[in-house]
Amino acid sequence: MDRLVARALEVANDRWARKGTDRQTQVVTVTRHNVTAAFSDAIADAKGNLPISDKELTEVGNAAFAGLKTSIGRSRISEISNKLSDGNKVVFTQKRYSPAPFRAMKRKGKQKLEQILKKKGKKLTDNVSKDIDLGIQRLHADDSLTVGLTRLAKVFQVLDRNKFGTASDKFSSSETFKDIFEKYGDILAKIKIVRKRGKETIEYDGQVTIDVKRKAKNFPGSEDADWTQLKPLLEAEISKYIATLDLADQEGSKSIKEEAVEQARFSVLNKIPKTKNIRKPTVKQPKSTPKVGSASGTGSKLKTKSKKQPIRKIAKSNAGKSEKASLYTVMALISDKLPETVRKNMGAPRLENQTGRFANSVKMTDVIQTPQGFPSFGYTYRKDPYEVYEKSSGSRFASVDRDPRDLIDSSIREIAAGYALGRFYTRRV
Repeated sequence: MDRLVARALEVANDRWARKGTDRQTQVVTVTRHNVTAAFSDAIADAKGNLPISDKELTEVGNAAFAGLKTSIGRSRISEISNKLSDGNKVVFTQKRYSPAPFRAMKRKGKQKLEQILKKKGKKLTDNVSKDIDLGIQRLHADDSLTVGLTRLAKVFQVLDRNKFGTASDKFSSSETFKDIFEKYGDILAKIKIVRKRGKETIEYDGQVTIDVKRKAKNFPGSEDADWTQLKPLLEAEISKYIATLDLADQEGSKSIKEEAVEQARFSVLNKIPKTKNIRKPTVKQPKSTPKVGSASGTGSKLKTKSKKQPIRKIAKSNAGKSEKASLYTVMALISDKLPETVRKNMGAPRLENQTGRFANSVKMTDVIQTPQGFPSFGYTYRKDPYEVYEKSSGSRFASVDRDPRDLIDSSIREIAAGYALGRFYTRRV
């Protein structure tokens, strides 16, 4: 198991995950305050050697902010959102991650800083310049895809391709997996691992949400979905899962426990010296029987064959018919009742129903199957103006209580309680 987990982590390495994550659509928020603060930190680290006033520091931040917007305006893959941006905040999308706008922002800020220092007979040192480059960083929002979650999805795939003990023992069907998936399921359900040009990468049914902040806000473990947080959680949960399997007593040609006894017997008896008074017993070294899906042996490759799972059909429990309804039928039934249920569930501290415009805009869009075989229902709502209340929107109206997604999710689950759906997930598209 140690070898298997090590192999899974090796396959799901940081470089592979970062490359796949950077290929997804990015939604980036940059504020004038955060840019200025990043320059301020870098200058402060120079220990007073740079005589910059607060007013001059503001000029540096403004120059960097203007450089960012100019670069986005010239880009082919970046576009500013006029709805979400204002005089002190820029929200823009990138079809994929491109460093060009961020480089332009730092370059213009440093050019302004050099002009100010030149008038005072000072120079911008290489060390301060590097501190500025490192001081402005891209941080993932709380409900966004991260490199850590991309790695986690790949590890799950590797673990599920290997059976533990019996053919039915899958990590994704365990209670241990459920503990992890309930925390990150909304994001993991949108990740699909695909093969392109002979290599595996990811397709993400969503957007990577980024906030640009100063370096002090980014440290190992500062994000719940950071790999430094996820890895120990994953290893602890896998250990918990393995403990439930009683692998030592699993039957094969011989159980693991039986083979261990034979190996120990051989090891002891083989070391008995042959002397005049002791007749050394004749023992043969037992052969180990490879277990299904094991990762034993140096350099052994993991089994990677997997079968496609059909979308499960769900039986209706309160519908008065005995036949099974497809997930698409269930989705249509939920969608039909959703506006009414959302309207009923509205009220302080949640969004309050005044015109009915929000409730009537909520619709189911699609249903997909997660890599682990669970239904994931997509929904949408009128984002203008209600998206600003999402807790990860970066807006001053962002609210944990008024987040439309929580209201819609609870309403979907209330309706779905009438159908034998089992575990399922929801996602805003």
